[in-house]
Amino acid sequence: MILNCVKKIWLYPEVVDFRKQLNGLIVLIVEALDKDPGSGELFIFRNRARNKLKICLLYTSDAA
Repeated sequence: MILNCVKKIWLYPEVVDFRKQLNGLIVLIVEALDKDPGSGELFIFRNRARNKLKICLLYTSDAA
C-alpha cells in the first residue's frame, strides 16, 4: 500500500486553482509550505468547491 511509505501528510490550507499542473503545485509546496517536494511526504490540495482533491507524492532516489 502506498501510504506505508509516506512520512507525513500535508493539507494545503488554501484553495487551489485546479488548472495548475505538477510544476505549479511544486511551487506551492516549496514557497508556501517551505517543504521539499521530493521528501516522500504527501501533499493534498483542494478546489474552491471543496469537492475535489489533488494529491502530490514525489520520490527522489538516493541510490547511486
